[in-house]
Amino acid sequence: MSGKLSRKRLLGLALVLCSPLLFSQPSGDDLEIDPLGIYEISGRQLIELRTERTLRETQLVALSLELETSRAGLTAVQSELTISRKAIDELETSSMMLSDAARSAELRMMRYRSLSIVLGTTTAGGALFILAVIFGR
Repeated sequence: MSGKLSRKRLLGLALVLCSPLLFSQPSGDDLEIDPLGIYEISGRQLIELRTERTLRETQLVALSLELETSRAGLTAVQSELTISRKAIDELETSSMMLSDAARSAELRMMRYRSLSIVLGTTTAGGALFILAVIFGR
């Protein structure tokens, strides 16, 4: 190999020279173009990109915390909902028991009225009978 490059070395050199072109993504006017036409990022742009990345990571952490807070709040609301459902069930049961007690009391009142009517009629009839017996002689 006197002055000639092997295919492997030529391919490696081409890969090294073209790799910045393959992996860089130009983003506009702020990029400086070198004489070979390979895109480079300036130091200022690198700082801006790192700052933006840090800001996005911070926002991601904040959103994660907000999500955890929302999940905790949702769990609390679900617990309150469960407690409310149990209270509603207990109120419905109490309402049904009160309704049954009211019906029972109403039936008792009807029986007492019937009994008092019967007793009143019997008493009045008995008194008339006694008066008829006394005055009928």
